[in-house]
Amino acid sequence: MSLSLTDLMRESLLDPRAATRRITGLELPTPILWQALAAVICLTVLLEQALFWIGGAGGPLPDPATLTVQEQQILALTRLYAENPLMMAVIQGGFAVVAVYAITIVGRICGGTGAFEDSLAMIAWFQTMLLALQLLQALTGVVLPPLSGIVAIVTLVLFFYLLTMFTAEVHGFESPGMVFAMIIATMIAIAFSVTLLLTL
Repeated sequence: MSLSLTDLMRESLLDPRAATRRITGLELPTPILWQALAAVICLTVLLEQALFWIGGAGGPLPDPATLTVQEQQILALTRLYAENPLMMAVIQGGFAVVAVYAITIVGRICGGTGAFEDSLAMIAWFQTMLLALQLLQALTGVVLPPLSGIVAIVTLVLFFYLLTMFTAEVHGFESPGMVFAMIIATMIAIAFSVTLLLTL
């Protein structure tokens, strides 16, 4: 029985393992999966840009000389985000690609059985879920601003919950706790590597 997009999102929240099986069971061609991931990344950047400018971030930026080093770094990222959304799409796309390969390789090292195409399909759908959660958070900020903080926390929890359960199902792992620990360790390793490269 086919499901609508909203039904699949609901199933992803209630039974993420079943949703993962349904998505990977479609066996979509790899080029289609890459195109789907790219489309979701583009939609995410467009949403973030819209929220960025609607929120007034497109106004005058403060003088860097009056800011601390950390604030200057945040300001530099803000300028990059405001002035070059294409760069942000490349960065987000790069992180998504790294996630696909990391989940495939690290999962296999840890004894998983997931195929590259399954990891790609899972990340494409995971990004779609994050886009929906971002949209919900934005709507909450407009309609019920006091609840936006709570929605942000729920979004963060769902980020790790969905990523953990999706990955566990792709690789056939029974222990979500082990998968969560693996994800955290991989994130730390990637962050350390990127920081080291930027420092060099």
